[in-house]
Amino acid sequence: MYRTITTATAVFIFTTALATAQSTVFIPEGSTDTVRMVKAETGETIKRITGLEAVHGLSGSFGVPYLIAGSYAESDRASIALSTGDVTTAPLSPEPYHLTTIPGTCTFYVSSRAESKVWIIDEATLTPIGDFLIEGEGHQIVAVQ
Repeated sequence: MYRTITTATAVFIFTTALATAQSTVFIPEGSTDTVRMVKAETGETIKRITGLEAVHGLSGSFGVPYLIAGSYAESDRASIALSTGDVTTAPLSPEPYHLTTIPGTCTFYVSSRAESKVWIIDEATLTPIGDFLIEGEGHQIVAVQ
C-alpha cells in the first residue's frame, strides 16, 4: 500500500524490499538536491540519494522496484531504484512539476509548471507516450481506483 502526503515538502511512504517488515519514507529535499530515505518507525536516515537538481515530486506503485521523481530545474523526470538508490534521468520540457503513477498501467502522469499540459509517460522507458491540455497549472495529481 502507498500513500502520498504533500505539504511544503512532499513525503512519500512506501514499503520496500530494503526494509522488508517496515516502511521507508522518501523525502525530496529540493533545496539540497537530494531524496532522503528514512525508516518510518525510527526516523533514522537510511540513505541520501543524489542526482536530481531541485527534485520536486515523487510517486510510486506497490510492487514496482522504483520511484518516479520530477526535477523542474533540470526539466527531467527520473527513476530511482529502491534497492540501490541509483538515479536514471530522461529529459522532459518545459518544467515537469507534479506527478503520479497510475497503478496497473505502467504509466505515470506529469504536469508542466510552464505550460497547461500533462504528459503521459511510460514507466519502464521514461518516454512520453501522449499528453493532453488542461486549464492553468496542474498542481497535484491523484490516481484513485
